[in-house]
Parts: sequence; structure tokens; C-alpha cells
Amino acid sequence: MKRERFWLQHGWRILFGCAAVIVSMGWAVDSIRQSYARPPMLDFNDAPYRVFTGNMSNGQQDTLMTVSSGQALILTGGTSSTTNCHIYEDTTMKLDGGSYALVQNGLFSNGQGHLQISAGSTLYMRASGGSCTYYIEGYLVEL
Repeated sequence: MKRERFWLQHGWRILFGCAAVIVSMGWAVDSIRQSYARPPMLDFNDAPYRVFTGNMSNGQQDTLMTVSSGQALILTGGTSSTTNCHIYEDTTMKLDGGSYALVQNGLFSNGQGHLQISAGSTLYMRASGGSCTYYIEGYLVEL
């Protein structure tokens, strides 16, 4: 009898107390989950990094990009299958494939290059003396 009377008098308090504990635990877990920092999502067109790849036959030229005014492109690395690939800025040869900079253990293939392509200039790859496959990477900077 006493148990029934106790539940009738105090049962609602126990139920509300349990509900309050459950709700507060849910709020705490949700707060912890939201506190983890998420990296910002970048649109690839806004990211400064550029990568170019291709395969050319002897005498072929690939136009890679034209650098916008107010920016410069810094080429930092790359590799080619042969010494037949050459990097041009407009009509000026910026890197002769014959220098071995783009082949294994070369300056560019080790990621140690810093070749600037000026604002308004067009970056080309040309093959001469045979075919070549290339990979070039770099980043844009604001001037």
C-alpha cells in the first residue's frame, strides 16, 4: 500500500527527473559532436594549385594555361618520360628538357624547382626530338 501511494504521489517527479537527465545527456553529446572543427571546403577553381599532365608526339605543343593579370604561376615540380619535353613561356624556352631537370633525380622531378611564369603569359609544353609524357605542378600567387 505504501509503495502504491509513494508512486502516486511522487511518480511524476521521478519521470520528469529521468526525462531531464536524458535530454541533458543528448544535448551534451550533440554539443561535443558539433565542437569538432571541420576544414573549409574549397572550390578547385579557387585553390591556387595547378597540375598539368599530357602525352605529346614529336613537334606537338600543348597549351597548359594563360596566367591571369595580377598573378604569377610558380612551377615547383614535375617529371617527363624523356628529355624531349620543354617548358615554354610564350615563345621563350624556360626549361630545356635536355637539361635533365625533368627526368629522374632532376631538380624539377625532386620538387625543388621554382620557375616563374609571368602574368599575362601562356605556359606551353613542346616536344622536340621525339615523343614525351609529362607531369608539371605549381601554384598561383597574387602580385
